[in-house]
Amino acid sequence: MSVEVFTNIIVIAANLIVGGRLLRLGAMRRAWPELLLGASLTCDGIEWLLWMSAFYTPLAETPLADPLAAACRAGIVLTIVFLLLFVRTVFRPTSRPALAFALLVAGVTATGFTVGLLLGDWRGFAADRVWLWLELGGTQIAYVWCFAEAISYYTNMRKRCAHGLADPVTTNRVLLWSCYAASGMITECLYMVGAAIAGDDGAYPFLFDAVMIVCTVAGAAAIVLAFFPSPAYLRWVARNANTAAPPLDVASAQ
Repeated sequence: MSVEVFTNIIVIAANLIVGGRLLRLGAMRRAWPELLLGASLTCDGIEWLLWMSAFYTPLAETPLADPLAAACRAGIVLTIVFLLLFVRTVFRPTSRPALAFALLVAGVTATGFTVGLLLGDWRGFAADRVWLWLELGGTQIAYVWCFAEAISYYTNMRKRCAHGLADPVTTNRVLLWSCYAASGMITECLYMVGAAIAGDDGAYPFLFDAVMIVCTVAGAAAIVLAFFPSPAYLRWVARNANTAAPPLDVASAQ
């Protein structure tokens, strides 16, 4: 088993397990954030599985390879749509411009994929056509927005946490989520550069794949720790928060 296949399996398992558990929690609590994020991660796990099937299994040598690759790209579009709605729901729940922005980016991404598919670009290798860049650009914008919102929110929470005014576990969760968004942002950026310089077969330098593998595994680890951390990790987070700074004496400050 190659390193790439092994890491793909890790990412698929992390996305499906975490996504499935979040979907279950969201259904039980009737909570949109859990439902949207669970749907995004589940779709991401499925599209990784389809991608691996299309390129790393015996199916790659059959007529099913192109439909599997196209289904993978459809899964990415759904991943991004749910991610955009999650970011709006969590970070800007009352903002109409944020909702309009999320729908616009989702529409651009879906349009790029749909036009490319209708014109015969099943695998997304037509770098000389604008529709591919609409699809890839929309995906990148989604991850950039997710990272920007998360890291800004984390910065504010960290300041509060240092004085005992915010929960350290929740603060750490936002940091881990920003790490997940950053991994997606870097991976998509490298894929876009790779698509721009790739040959007709979609091949690009192996170094790009190596960095993307590291980023995707790091992102998978981040979401597991963020939403289903082990007791040992939670103790470590609490211990570090307690030693970071003394609590603020609110009474004396008044």
